Amino acid sequence: YLRERGLTVVGVDLSVSCVRTAKRCQPGMPLAAGDLAHLPFASEAFAGAVAYYSLIHTPKRFLHVLLQELRRAMVSGGRLLLAVKEGTEEGFAQELLGVSVPVYFARFTREEVGRALERVGFQVERLERRDPYDFEIAEGRIFALAQKQ
Repeated sequence: YLRERGLTVVGVDLSVSCVRTAKRCQPGMPLAAGDLAHLPFASEAFAGAVAYYSLIHTPKRFLHVLLQELRRAMVSGGRLLLAVKEGTEEGFAQELLGVSVPVYFARFTREEVGRALERVGFQVERLERRDPYDFEIAEGRIFALAQKQ
């Protein structure tokens, strides 16, 4: 979507296998394997970041670490678009979409997301909740748009 609108996009995933799959699906797009807690990029390398369901597999106590690292990689005034699943619980689920596999999930409230963004130096521009669409996992979603101060 962003590339089609003329933006330069760099993809990052912790999983080397997911990066390989993304390279097949998005030939020519720069992609890197990396940890959100230690991004493989210089400080202020990007005008913005999109973290769409990227933070939900990390314990809540580390949310500020991931947000600080995203902020570090962005220029002053850069914007972050963030999406997480709504809730208060965290821990391991033993299956995902009918497949038996342990997966760690952290769900967040609007207040948690807003406080965490402000704590690390973002100004929250929008913070919204929506119900899931019929074809999605039945959990609410939280979306945030924030600017690096």
